[in-house]
Amino acid sequence: MQPQEVNADGSGNSYIDVYNVRVSLVEKTDQGKDWEGARCYLRFSAYTGQGRGVMRGPELPLNDDNVLNILRAIVAMAERGAQRERAAAA
Repeated sequence: MQPQEVNADGSGNSYIDVYNVRVSLVEKTDQGKDWEGARCYLRFSAYTGQGRGVMRGPELPLNDDNVLNILRAIVAMAERGAQRERAAAA
């Protein structure tokens, strides 16, 4: 499944839904309790299964390579899982 269109939530944050996961681009205004120097974050949330409610997950600042490192880890685990699925099907 390809990501769907970009939508906006009630706070004006952009998001894309992929299955039951919402990936949001959030701009922070209160820097006191957030990652040092970051203003924009990727937020990952999962739908609760009750209406449009979501359970908030991690917020990753976009001011360094952490998002790329997490995406690399996701790709590595997806490749490993796909190899196991292919081996089990053979």
